[in-house]
Amino acid sequence: MITTTIGDELGESLTEQIRILKKLEINYIEIRKINNNYLWQFTENEVKKIKKILDENNIIILTLDTPIGKKDNAFNYEKNINLLKKYINLAQILNVKYLRIFSDIGEKRQKDSIREALKDFSELAFEKNIELLMENEKNTFAESVDVCKMLMQNLRNVNILFDIENSSYKNFDIIKEYNNNREKIKYIHLRDYDNKKKIYTYIGEGTLPLFKLFKELKENNYDGIISLETMLPKYNKNISKETIFNESYSRFIKMYKEA
Repeated sequence: MITTTIGDELGESLTEQIRILKKLEINYIEIRKINNNYLWQFTENEVKKIKKILDENNIIILTLDTPIGKKDNAFNYEKNINLLKKYINLAQILNVKYLRIFSDIGEKRQKDSIREALKDFSELAFEKNIELLMENEKNTFAESVDVCKMLMQNLRNVNILFDIENSSYKNFDIIKEYNNNREKIKYIHLRDYDNKKKIYTYIGEGTLPLFKLFKELKENNYDGIISLETMLPKYNKNISKETIFNESYSRFIKMYKEA
């Protein structure tokens, strides 16, 4: 199993993200934004510089988090497939295997339309040896991992990015969703949440059954990736992202070992 985090959960600048990763001896990163910009908004030369800096610091990019199929891009096939082409190019420059996407990629909010679009996306990515990860995102067509799996049926290079808190928020059974779909779950986004107080918490302080999930992962020899999210900076305005992440990471390691 590999442990990582989304870079902008640590800080806005690449320098800050690298400094915190090295301090914690984490050699992997998941990139969503740098200086509050998605990666597709950078020039190729800027992306090459990012790669050089990460290489010099022995940090490997596991995944590029794209906005494909979410919010402003929802159900805009042309916009999403053009974004995908840009990200495939970036993934080749950065030597990245995974691209994270969301499910609202078809021309309309219908299963067949989304499945057709996903087939097109899969074929484009497969040509470049890239794997797509569909996240079960709130308020998208595929809010549950079960729906993600249904959409990607028979597609060889599309798997699931399981966001645990998203499932819990929509009242899905996290353990059941994992066990029903574990052969397609290659990546996990991990954060904790208190469903009673309606706030994000440090790992282990919320109501999500994380300890039980960790035991399931170990019993099933999970060899994928766990990416730690915090979300606490949204609420703890007076505490730095670094301080919050350090505490979250420490609690995660402790709880995972105990499981």
